Amino acid sequence: MWLRTNTLKGYIDESGSYGFNFSNFNTHLVISVILVDSKSKTSELETEIREIKNNIFHGAEIKSSKIKDRTRIKIFDRIKDFNFNYYSLIIDKRKIFDNSGLRKWKESFYKYLYRQLYLKLFNTFPNIDIFADELNDKQFLIGFEKYLIKETQNTLFQQISFSKSEKHELIQLADLIAGTINRYFTGKSKINIYSLLSKQNSGSFKWPEENYKYFNEYFDDGEFSRQIMELSVFRADNYIEKHRTNKNPEIMLRVRFIEYLKEVLLYKGPDVHVYGADIISNISYGLREKVTDYYLKSNIVANLRDNDVLIASNRKGYKLPTSKKDIIDFFEMFFSNIDPMIKRIRNCYKSIILATGNDIDLLEDNKFYYLNKIIIDNDEQ
Repeated sequence: MWLRTNTLKGYIDESGSYGFNFSNFNTHLVISVILVDSKSKTSELETEIREIKNNIFHGAEIKSSKIKDRTRIKIFDRIKDFNFNYYSLIIDKRKIFDNSGLRKWKESFYKYLYRQLYLKLFNTFPNIDIFADELNDKQFLIGFEKYLIKETQNTLFQQISFSKSEKHELIQLADLIAGTINRYFTGKSKINIYSLLSKQNSGSFKWPEENYKYFNEYFDDGEFSRQIMELSVFRADNYIEKHRTNKNPEIMLRVRFIEYLKEVLLYKGPDVHVYGADIISNISYGLREKVTDYYLKSNIVANLRDNDVLIASNRKGYKLPTSKKDIIDFFEMFFSNIDPMIKRIRNCYKSIILATGNDIDLLEDNKFYYLNKIIIDNDEQ
């Protein structure tokens, strides 16, 4: 159990790389964090890793990619009684949606995935300092660090810093653990670290999550929900296919928007809404100017709805509709906005009719045909 009064230290590294050529076991990316509580326990573990480096690697940096399985077992046996924990994000790149921006843009790939891990850590530990391996691309690193600080909203007690792995023994340990997990999931090795370091295992989460069983259970309640989902995905796919190669910036953003909603539906489940801010951060890659919430509503969502794409929304955000409830919630949200406006127009209209003795009928003009039907027909019922 972590002591909430102490500052927890987290050391992060990854195994695997960006890229979607799955030859040579390049199917997964694993990001692992070593969690150590208190200065003395950190120092003890660092000292042991330093001794391992001197005894086994002649003082050289520990690199998982260069270590044989029997050496891994030897190292894990030496540290199995030390007081630390590890937690991992395991990404199966084969399951990432084909047209996802995560496949197309390296920056978007790393930002999105690391954000998932940092949010998990910062939402769990009120006092934590994160030390991560420095990236090769300096320009990307600067923007990446600013992005993580902004997106995770970490406090004064939650800090992120980047440095070269050879300067931190525990970043090297994170690399070793991430590499061992990666080898296991890609089939390169049968070493299961969870059995070798079972006491230190704080769990992991796999991404993308599989929801196939969940989908089957969800739609057992009625065929009508399945029909709505199939229609919304069909409409979304039609728009994506029609505009996939269009270079117009607005249309490209609309395609990204639909692809992201579809990705959320497929990977996170049919009842998940996405806030506008999250959508904006995931579709704005490669743009010089930031997409605003107003632009999202007026130029992206409104236009897509005009083009027959089904998009449900409520106070929780946006989604592709998958049930009768989604549609009802969407209707109710719009009605809650429209109804007060209609009432104001009706009150104004009735006031003019009353004041002029019905001499001036503002709704006679044909351009107010629909408004006339809403107000007059409603009064006649």
